[in-house]
Amino acid sequence: MRKKRVVLAAFRKYYGLFSLRRHAILEVTSSIQIHTLLGYLQTKRKNFEIKAIEIFYMWPDEILDKDNTLGFINEYAPDIIAVSLLSVDYGAFEFFKREVELNSKKKIIWICGGYLPTIQPDNMLLNGFDFVIKGHGEIPLFKLLEYLSGGISVSFKEIPGLVWKDNDEIQSNPPKIYREEESKVKLMYEPFNPEYYIKESWQLPPVSEQVYMTTWFSRGCPFKCNFCLNNEMNQGVQFFRSPEIVIEEILELEDRYGVNFVFFGDENFLLDIIKAKELLNLLITKSINRRLRFTFMTGTNTLAQIIEKDREILPMIKEAGCEEIQYGVESGTQYMLNRMNKKASIENSYKVFESTYENGMSAAAMMVLGYEGENLNTLEETKKFIFSLKPDRISLFFAVPFQKTRLFMENEEKLQGLPYFFYDSDFPVFRIDSLERDLQHMEPVDYFIELNDKYFFKKYNFELNQSQLFLLKYREELMYDYFSSQIFKEKQRGLFLKRINGYKEDKNKLLKAGNEWFEVLGRSIANKNLTGLLQGF
Repeated sequence: MRKKRVVLAAFRKYYGLFSLRRHAILEVTSSIQIHTLLGYLQTKRKNFEIKAIEIFYMWPDEILDKDNTLGFINEYAPDIIAVSLLSVDYGAFEFFKREVELNSKKKIIWICGGYLPTIQPDNMLLNGFDFVIKGHGEIPLFKLLEYLSGGISVSFKEIPGLVWKDNDEIQSNPPKIYREEESKVKLMYEPFNPEYYIKESWQLPPVSEQVYMTTWFSRGCPFKCNFCLNNEMNQGVQFFRSPEIVIEEILELEDRYGVNFVFFGDENFLLDIIKAKELLNLLITKSINRRLRFTFMTGTNTLAQIIEKDREILPMIKEAGCEEIQYGVESGTQYMLNRMNKKASIENSYKVFESTYENGMSAAAMMVLGYEGENLNTLEETKKFIFSLKPDRISLFFAVPFQKTRLFMENEEKLQGLPYFFYDSDFPVFRIDSLERDLQHMEPVDYFIELNDKYFFKKYNFELNQSQLFLLKYREELMYDYFSSQIFKEKQRGLFLKRINGYKEDKNKLLKAGNEWFEVLGRSIANKNLTGLLQGF
């Protein structure tokens, strides 16, 4: 008897329209969720075989490399397709599902998990899924797949996080985190090619020598920022994988793919400094730090509190091979940080950025614009703050009111009928009343009106209001002003010169390429040539 065939699919969005930092670069990182699920399922499966695929798209009805994607599905002829979804992925999923079913000769069982199904499980069932898994999916998905493949006899009520229909009545089990078992999961990267992914340090020329991949050391975060879905997915707890398993995984990535740059996609890598030190120490003692560089995310207050007790932590992080620390700064005003329930201070942001620079690492600022309460004054304060903070890299996201967050509940009436795929941090999703009041005596913002007609806003009968148009324009101008500033150019030149010391390529060749890059950058800024500027980055 043929084993059931399963496809594990993740949707990956290419950003272009609303993002100066990504336009023409098409930045994308690999799916940690898929690597984790695949690693667990491949070691446990008995009665099914499984293949994985990443589906890339830019618009809800535009799958990139559509023919090869559908060709893979038709050739493999899966019995079951399990997908991991964010809200922004839903339009692309609907298009994919429709195309698959048009070409399939048999009934396919559809399963979904991830952030969107966790917060909207009933809607997922009503929109064509057979099963939904809330929360962490490794163990529940394994049990469900074994049951559907005839391998085990289990009641649906025994599968944590499972949502299903019983005689058209929706049944739902509470999710559960299996800390001990999940901490032993070893990620699997087949069939993904690390060379495909754009490097995190995309603004520097030597990325040609970086082979980049994503992994994780910890899951979860105890903080409760008003815009974050972490508590829904991870139930407000944090737990860790074994440092030895992470190191073993990194060594395999290095040996098999030549990976030499890793992004730890943890919500807050340094939250448990004792655990983090275990991993950092292994990177040093096993001499992995001589070959591999990494970056991670953490909070400014988290590191500020650690530094007060341990002045050696940043030198240790640097010695372990860290090239850049990404900080969730969010805003340049304490007023907005407080509104977000962000347990952080402006003072600590300055403190940790300066300490990071002093220890020879880059510092990136992750900012959130357009949170409820934003106004012209807070936006101007944030701009001044960025220029005084002098980050080596900035990413400007828009606040997204995901369902079940406090931000959503405070703005729910503004979001009626909004398609899931509009919930995207590269797009200001909702009207900011405080900003609308500030703008009412100004000339109407005509920015992106052409795009409003050209792309999908009109298709979905969605009109951009003045605060949304203003925020789109403001973000691009802020990115442009900072990238074109002397502050940024000097920092980038210094980083470039510092970084080439460790490269095997001919230094004269790299210096020539670097000088050409800076010349392109300078001409682009002088001419306000955005295309040239973006290509330079």
